[in-house]
Amino acid sequence: MEAQLDALVNTIWWTLDQKFGRVARPLSPPTIMSCLQQIWDSLFYRLSIALAIPYVLRLWDLCARPGRMAIWLWSLCLLGPWVYQIFVYSKFLDPLRKLPGPKVSP
Repeated sequence: MEAQLDALVNTIWWTLDQKFGRVARPLSPPTIMSCLQQIWDSLFYRLSIALAIPYVLRLWDLCARPGRMAIWLWSLCLLGPWVYQIFVYSKFLDPLRKLPGPKVSP
């Protein structure tokens, strides 16, 4: 439980650049996907977009309760990377999961 709580705190407060070591960006011209990746990697941008989307949708009458939708989107932005790190990345994508373990004696 302590490890999961620590992973939650680290995922929320660290950017994904620091967590996955993607600090050095290539000098190639930015593409749309690289710009979207930078926006998603920043917690501030994710939370800002999650707060703005319901109120923009309200202008087109697509969202009746923007406050409630903003709370759900904030929860998704805060807990989504944590759930991904704990349950998806560590189980299926982590390169360290294939390391051999200690030999078991009978």
